[in-house]
Amino acid sequence: MKKLSGLLISVFVFMSCNEDDNSPIAPAAELSGVWSVSSIEKNVPLGAVWGNSECLYAVGGSLAVDPSIHLGTVLRKVDGAWVIEKEDFNSRLVLLGIAGLSCDEIYVVGQVADGVDKGIVLKFDGNEWEEIRNDIVFSNIEIVEGTVYLTAWDGLYKMESNQLIKIFDATDFITTDVWGINNQLYLVGHSGEQDYILNYDGDTWLTMYEGERFQENFLDNIEGISENEIYATGTGGSILKYDGENWQIIESGLLPIGGFKIFNSKELYLATSRFRTGNKIYRYDLEQQELVTVFEADIPFYGLWGSNEVGIYAVGTEGTIVHNTILNKVD
Repeated sequence: MKKLSGLLISVFVFMSCNEDDNSPIAPAAELSGVWSVSSIEKNVPLGAVWGNSECLYAVGGSLAVDPSIHLGTVLRKVDGAWVIEKEDFNSRLVLLGIAGLSCDEIYVVGQVADGVDKGIVLKFDGNEWEEIRNDIVFSNIEIVEGTVYLTAWDGLYKMESNQLIKIFDATDFITTDVWGINNQLYLVGHSGEQDYILNYDGDTWLTMYEGERFQENFLDNIEGISENEIYATGTGGSILKYDGENWQIIESGLLPIGGFKIFNSKELYLATSRFRTGNKIYRYDLEQQELVTVFEADIPFYGLWGSNEVGIYAVGTEGTIVHNTILNKVD
């Protein structure tokens, strides 16, 4: 039985969609403060959300052999209800990330357990989903200033004319997320023990920290407001901040963090992902540097995303979607 509690909960069935997923959410939006809970009929672990005012998608799946756990799935919100858009993959796979340039150009990445292929990229053109399978083990996908980037176990790729081009070769660690601004890229990853944060200035990749300073944060999410204010989180349970000169840990000791998003350049929302019990959605006030619990649950959250068009979404096991909408917006 799920335990889900927050400021106020209303239960309804299913979700909604946005654009360039790497820019902080624009100002002039206010959340309602009401956290609503949805769940779909099938037991699908969900890991990522993306959308805008016109469309909203969620993706997930599992590599598990257990047939009771639903495999790779794309959900779409239609007339207020979450429905399965695609699930006919004929193999065990998990979809890990989703991002789009518009509702007619959406990308999804995942990992495949069956067959010779290890990775999968889905591209939606407004009418149908195209599958691209290869031997790359992907971890996430982001859109930075109009360019599609894919992080993977062996480095960072960008997509040009439906072709994957490797732009960074990672031999010592797994790349897990990328963010950018003003033609600069910021890349995070980890080796299992050592954390990595790198900056690409358009010409050279530079390490942004000294020696063994960061360890066991297992960094897998990064986003910023400017080149002088960037945040990173990971399953090690810490929040890191870059102030233009140095990275420092501003919060630690949390449960594994499943995702975060900056809202209105003033708040940071994050969700934790420990198996089953004690998970929370937090709001971190960037000005007051204060962390507040806004929602509690007994399921892990594997992804969190938001937009000033649709609000904040967190997704997790058992097809669960938790949502805080924009004030006065009709869902």
